[in-house]
Amino acid sequence: MRKHLFILLIGILWGQLALAQADIVVQSVTGKVAYYAPQESKAQNVYPGMRLSSNGKIRCQSGATIKLLRNGEIFLVKGSKQFALRELDQKAKGGSNVGFMGRFSKFLSGSMKETQNDKELEANHRRYMEKARAGIDGFADQAFPIKTSLLYSGTLSTPYTEFRWSGAAVGEDNRFQLRRKTDGLVILTALMGDTVIWLNLAQLALESGAVYEWQLVDEKTGAGKSAKMTFVYDPAASDKVLDDLRSTIDYQSASPAEQALMEAFSLEEAGFFYDAALIYTDAAKRYAGNFLVRDTQAAFLSRMGLLEAAKALLKR
Repeated sequence: MRKHLFILLIGILWGQLALAQADIVVQSVTGKVAYYAPQESKAQNVYPGMRLSSNGKIRCQSGATIKLLRNGEIFLVKGSKQFALRELDQKAKGGSNVGFMGRFSKFLSGSMKETQNDKELEANHRRYMEKARAGIDGFADQAFPIKTSLLYSGTLSTPYTEFRWSGAAVGEDNRFQLRRKTDGLVILTALMGDTVIWLNLAQLALESGAVYEWQLVDEKTGAGKSAKMTFVYDPAASDKVLDDLRSTIDYQSASPAEQALMEAFSLEEAGFFYDAALIYTDAAKRYAGNFLVRDTQAAFLSRMGLLEAAKALLKR
C-alpha cells in the first residue's frame, strides 16, 4: 500500500514538474518534428506556439529544423538524432541577442509568458493600464462610462481608421469630437447612435505631425463621457518603419508568420498601435492555427486595454 502511494505521489510530482517547466516555445518549424513529453512514449507533432517542457525531447525528421524560444533567446535545432531539451543551453543560439532581434525575441518570450493563463493575462493587463492611467487623464477611470482603447493613441498613419468604443447605453446618443490639441480647433463632430465611426483621415484637415484628441461627450451637457485620447497624425511614418524593417537580413530570412510578428512588433515599438492591430488581424487570418500568432496578438490586445477580447481570442 505504501509503495503504491509512493508511486502515485511521484507521478503527481512529475506531472506538476513538467507543467511548471513548460518554458520553451516553438517559434517556427520547417518539416516534421516530433516532441516527447516527460514520461510519455507517444510523440506529438510540433507546431508554432506549442509550449514544451525542458524535461522533454524532440526529434527532427530528415531535413526538418525547429526554432525554439526560451527566456528571450532563440535556439535552432536540426538533425535526426533525438535531442533532450534540457541540453538547450549547450546549443548555439539561432539569432542575435542584441539589437532588433534581441528586443524581438524578448518581446515574443514576454508575450507567451503573459498569455500562458488567465492570471498572467490579467496581471499583464493591469500593469499596462496603470502605465496608461499615468499617461492619459481618465483612461481606465471608472468615472467615465464609455471605454475606449489605446489603439487610437500614439501615432495614426492609416488613412481609413475605425474609432470604436463600448459602454454607451442602448438608445443613447453621444457626440464624437475630434479637435486639434494646441488650440482646441474642432476638426470634426458627429452625433453618434452607434459605437463605431469610420474616418478617412486623409480627407480631414489634419496637419502631418500635429497632435489631436478625440472624445465622446454628452449631447445635451457637453460633459466628457470617455477619456480624451491623444494621437499624432503622420500619414507616411508607418510605411517608413516597415520599409526599414523589410530591408534587413533578419526579416528576409524569417518565415512569413515571423515576418508578420516582426512588423507588428516594430509598429507597436514605434507607437503605431492601430497599424500594429491591422497587421495582427491580417496575420490571424493568414496563419490560422499558428498559436504563436494567436497568443502574441492576445498579449497585444491586453496591453491596448482590450482584456475581454484577449481572453476570447485565447479560447479559440
